[in-house]
Amino acid sequence: MMRKIMLSIPLVLQCATPAGAANSTINQALEVSLIQPQADHLYINMDDCEGDAELSMQWRLPSNAAYKNTLGASDGSVFLSTSSTCDSENVPIKSQMNIEPGTGASGSYVDYPPAGETLTVSKAGLSCAGGDEKDYYFCIKFTNVSEVTSIGVVYDVIYKGGSKFRFDVKAPAQPTSVAVLAGDGNVRVRWENASSEDDRAGFTVYYRPATSGDAPREATATGGSATEKQITGLENGTEYEFWVRAYDNTKNHSVESAHVLGTPMPSDDFFEYYKKNGGGEQGGFCFVATAAYGSSSHALVGGLQAFRDSVLLSSAAGRDFVRAYYQYGPRWARAIRGSEFHRALARVWLLPAAGVAWLWRHPGTLLLGVLLLLAGLAGFFTLRRRRRLGVGPVAAALVLLCLLPTSARAQVPEPQPRFQIQFRFSPYAPDIDSESGLAAKPFKTIFGSTEPLSEFQVDYALWRGFGVVSVGASFGFVQWVGKARVQGSSGSDASPDTTVLNLIPLRLTAGYAFDVLARRFSVPLLPYAAVGLDYAIWWVLDGVGDVAEYQDGEGHSYTARGGIFGYHLSAGLKLLLDILDRDAADELYTNVGIANSYLFAEFCASFIDNFGVGDHLNLGDATFVFGLALEF
Repeated sequence: MMRKIMLSIPLVLQCATPAGAANSTINQALEVSLIQPQADHLYINMDDCEGDAELSMQWRLPSNAAYKNTLGASDGSVFLSTSSTCDSENVPIKSQMNIEPGTGASGSYVDYPPAGETLTVSKAGLSCAGGDEKDYYFCIKFTNVSEVTSIGVVYDVIYKGGSKFRFDVKAPAQPTSVAVLAGDGNVRVRWENASSEDDRAGFTVYYRPATSGDAPREATATGGSATEKQITGLENGTEYEFWVRAYDNTKNHSVESAHVLGTPMPSDDFFEYYKKNGGGEQGGFCFVATAAYGSSSHALVGGLQAFRDSVLLSSAAGRDFVRAYYQYGPRWARAIRGSEFHRALARVWLLPAAGVAWLWRHPGTLLLGVLLLLAGLAGFFTLRRRRRLGVGPVAAALVLLCLLPTSARAQVPEPQPRFQIQFRFSPYAPDIDSESGLAAKPFKTIFGSTEPLSEFQVDYALWRGFGVVSVGASFGFVQWVGKARVQGSSGSDASPDTTVLNLIPLRLTAGYAFDVLARRFSVPLLPYAAVGLDYAIWWVLDGVGDVAEYQDGEGHSYTARGGIFGYHLSAGLKLLLDILDRDAADELYTNVGIANSYLFAEFCASFIDNFGVGDHLNLGDATFVFGLALEF
């Protein structure tokens, strides 16, 4: 059969470097590339075997070639080899080819075959029926018998080189056990595949309305280990036909899998189920900057507007956020405009948002601030160590004399840390089902129980005396994943669709820790209490991963995302870990600056329901918190 492969990107293959004259021969590498790509690929696959094809190439001597005299070359051979150095002739193509004197020696490419000629590939060497998967090199080889060195010795210079391509006429294995999980406007097609397929590249899922006879639509699942593909944009109540084919790296396709049927059916994600059972939450974020600051010309309002225009409006998610803000913002502006307390509360909560917006637009300042903070902390701890070590000899002797009976630990002045960071972990389940007017328990029905809430908190010690008074801020994240409910099943039947509730709690905290016993009597237990303001950002995802939406019977649309204010109260007990190994604690403080480390257990009750005003999700919970605290 005839084979021609055309390639637009040259592939340079260096063969053997010049050898010595032990057997009166020298190997000289050629640069060879396939040209004029056939369907833009460097392979021969099963589709190529259905008709004739041709091979074409270019060759030249590399610019650093040691032997460039090809004047004596007259004929050569072209063949396919499994050797990258073209040492073996596995598939002959043409036994003789003319090499024009001097061609390729100047560094310019020479096409072969010349215009109007073709190369015939031996069918005995390339069998389309053999199921082969093999790499070949398209090689050219000729000999110059007149190369004379400076000392008059004649050598046979063998010029050869090749370009790699893939010969693959083996179809991947057929996908088996195809099944359809029908959701709301979508289905998940699942299958099993053979584990021995090394070059499998992915799968194509074909689908169309059953019995329609329409040309099938296609969806691709990339990756040879894929076992599932979600198909969206389907019509509920319409039966569809699905089947799967695997494909490999050379675009060979398997035979079709068995055809299966599936019918998408409507279901309710968490937000839809909550709303249909009487939930009052309408979504939206609970502050409006202009109302909070009294004027749209306020500097912080201008910064937030610039952040909106330059950052939020540049992405689809940001535009959705802005759209929701303008949909629900006016009602919240009216709610806080007449109350100085609510305006002050909104201003407090807008400060972090305004700071983030400003730093986002001034990354250089953010980097400089971080560097200055690190430098300041380093200088602070260095100065403290120098002060501890800079006591004069007389003063040191007096201190040593007075405290001689005490332990070595007391020789190091007790640190007075200002900062504390906490890594907080707790089981969390928002009290959504407690909302009055609900006809069911949507959170328990769909999500069931608690999930781990992870938080990070930073505190600053304002005052140290009879205990420690501190203020701090924290953020966290928790996610619940459940199954949507089939419409009309009263919540009893789960849909294959997944629905997700995400929660990001933001907190401002004021706290008091009683450390007198620890400092004066080395009692390693520190009771503490805290109170603070909360703002929880939440959003719900539907079965295809989009932010959920709900439309009521009057045509009002609600988007399942928003933010809700609240507060929290907490009390706990810290265990000072320094007592376990005082020497290690001193070394940690000297080298790193960590003054104290604690394990803590805390009971925290949060009430995140917009202070009981209006109909909102109740995102609060009463839970136990455990974690690690480090003081600097």
